[in-house]
Amino acid sequence: MSILSTGFSDGERRTDGTTKPIAVTVPTTCVLSGLGPTKVWGLIKEGRLEVVRIDKRTLVIFASLERLLSPDPDTQPAPRKTPRRKRVKPAKALEA
Repeated sequence: MSILSTGFSDGERRTDGTTKPIAVTVPTTCVLSGLGPTKVWGLIKEGRLEVVRIDKRTLVIFASLERLLSPDPDTQPAPRKTPRRKRVKPAKALEA
């Protein structure tokens, strides 16, 4: 099985022989898009790539990857409107 194989059986392939996965892993997203893992995780954090988390696995919704890479600006996903909460480190106790 090659890196780009989706694991579809012959019965799951389209009549033209191609397949379109519903979701792909982050490493596969990197291979398909040509982006690095840091950029992909940043796009996930911004909300520009939709993901589904199953147990400890994060899968990128393939349609959101297609929209992101689409040349049509009308289909580009907008960044998340509400920013994520930033983690606040607890202040160190002052010594007397």
